[in-house]
Amino acid sequence: MKFTIALFGALFIFNNAIAQTLELSTSNPQPRLGQSFTLNINIDTLNQTMFHFLSNNFKVSLSKDQCSNTPEMSVSLEALKKGRNEIGPLTIVFNGIKYTTSKIAFDIVDSLPAVNKGYWIRKVKVDDTTVLILTEQRIPAQTYYEHTDNSMNMTTKTNNDEKEAELTWIEADVANAKVNMRGGSSEMQSIYLPSNELKFKYCYWSYKITIVDKDKPVVLHKSDFRNLPDYYKFQDIVIN
Repeated sequence: MKFTIALFGALFIFNNAIAQTLELSTSNPQPRLGQSFTLNINIDTLNQTMFHFLSNNFKVSLSKDQCSNTPEMSVSLEALKKGRNEIGPLTIVFNGIKYTTSKIAFDIVDSLPAVNKGYWIRKVKVDDTTVLILTEQRIPAQTYYEHTDNSMNMTTKTNNDEKEAELTWIEADVANAKVNMRGGSSEMQSIYLPSNELKFKYCYWSYKITIVDKDKPVVLHKSDFRNLPDYYKFQDIVIN
């Protein structure tokens, strides 16, 4: 599948490939079916060209994405079909200068089951030396109501002892690997079934692991995670 993005105003997108490259990226390297994510274009070079004329009279500070700390233009997408996807290259023309985006390829995978409790780990290969470890967790939650004389307060919170699991490697030196937290979030969500509503806290985390020597595999063990749910049957993850 291929996506086409139309940007109006001073920006025009064509299917030519020429000139300076703008990096394409996604907020989720492997979205699930029905899941929303963003497609981003790093426009740092373009911003500098657009607003350079202001630098003679002003101190210019370009707006940046909070996670990547780079100026970005983005569009929200929702995964409708499973399978391999390719986007780009796209070309932006501004003031007669052509800027070409990179090409990005990624997979859409199955959605999570309709449950309010579970833990899932995926390994997504980026290149020969880099993988992303994606973790998802659902912790059951319940809505509590507190009545007062003049109002009623409603609070949704988890109702058991399960805690958010996390990879501990970001806190320690790991032999033959560089580990970075790529991003993540946690929020209350619901699944609506014909008979009831399932409420839960959804936690998503992405870890970037780069192998220093690709001839020496790196292995993730159960002990490398904190607060891993007791019900989860962990199998060692080999990164090579």
